[in-house]
Amino acid sequence: MTITERNLSKGIFWAGFCGLCATVIGLGIGRFSFVPLIPAMISHEWYSEALTGYLGSTTLFGYLVGALTAHKLSEKLGSANTIKLSMVIVTLVYFGCFQPFAYPWLMFCRLFAGIAGAWLVIITPGYIFHRTDPEYKARISGMIFSGIGLGIVVSGYIVPNLLDISLSTAWLGLGAASAFFTLISWSFWTPLEKLSGSTSQTITPEPYRLKDNPKKVLVIMLLSAYALDAIGYLPHTIYWVHYIVHGLDMTFMEGGHFWVLFGVGAIFGPHIIGAAADKYGLANLLVVAFFLKAFAILLPNISTSYWALVTSSMLVGGLTSGVVSLVSAAMLEIVGKQHHKQVWGWMTIAFATTQAIMGYGIVFLFTQTMNYSLLFYLGCSCLIGSVFIALKLRTAMRH
Repeated sequence: MTITERNLSKGIFWAGFCGLCATVIGLGIGRFSFVPLIPAMISHEWYSEALTGYLGSTTLFGYLVGALTAHKLSEKLGSANTIKLSMVIVTLVYFGCFQPFAYPWLMFCRLFAGIAGAWLVIITPGYIFHRTDPEYKARISGMIFSGIGLGIVVSGYIVPNLLDISLSTAWLGLGAASAFFTLISWSFWTPLEKLSGSTSQTITPEPYRLKDNPKKVLVIMLLSAYALDAIGYLPHTIYWVHYIVHGLDMTFMEGGHFWVLFGVGAIFGPHIIGAAADKYGLANLLVVAFFLKAFAILLPNISTSYWALVTSSMLVGGLTSGVVSLVSAAMLEIVGKQHHKQVWGWMTIAFATTQAIMGYGIVFLFTQTMNYSLLFYLGCSCLIGSVFIALKLRTAMRH
């Protein structure tokens, strides 16, 4: 390997690592670390079952607000400054939840955790893609979105262990973890116009328009499959640890164990899928990923054995971050890097809208029925819909 190749490799790794830090904070901690906190908050009698569930749904609503505002905010503040602001917000709101303050305050904090998380997920990939060569899109995308899994592993370790001290300590521990990943990546987030030789922000591309666009059908199909995926994985990302602890009568530590496995899957999922996509094609992998995810979501209704729960945890975890990575890379292939941020914003808005509406719906459905199996059947059905759309998309992308 020559010096130039070695420097290029280091540059790609550093860019991917900093992107990973952003998704650790935005989704891994900002959103998904709340999942193991749900049964703990109920057991410690901070709030009722329904109110705690609605805190999770409020995060999803915040994600929608963030998706709607991300593009304009990044155009005004710049991508790098928006990423930094988002990291600080997530850190502060976790420190702000260390006591069972008035319920509206925690709703406010969860709302902004969702908003800032969406900003990070939408803006970070486009920023990283601008600073790296397009031929590395699948690899870079895999590195970025594996941060979701790392954040889940961090939360799955922090929450059960710090609960032995207090629930407040668990919240503070998550805030400290967010601060750590913010600090180690802070220097990377330089405004693009200040980078040597960068012209990526001196030319503003024409807005991407779907009307009369030859790729309109591809964008709509990918968007539809992604929106159904947003519903499909909600049972695992809201009630999985709750199901382990209360549905199967296991301990908080065991619930944390399965949540860590979910995170381990989410770490390696994007890398495995990214490598497979480079070899077999993005469109083919979309079909396989949606099918495997549908099976993994349904699996707890088939068996509650230890290995079935391990498989479900790791597969849904791996395919949660893996599908995000895959869809982002597929959209980059369809619309190009100049329009990626804008169209990826549309995708996230569709994802977040569906997720926010159905998030409240799933919490309501569960509080009325207390039936976990019904949630898993619903999730699987939505993913089957994604499979059929992905099959049509694969055919369309070949022509």
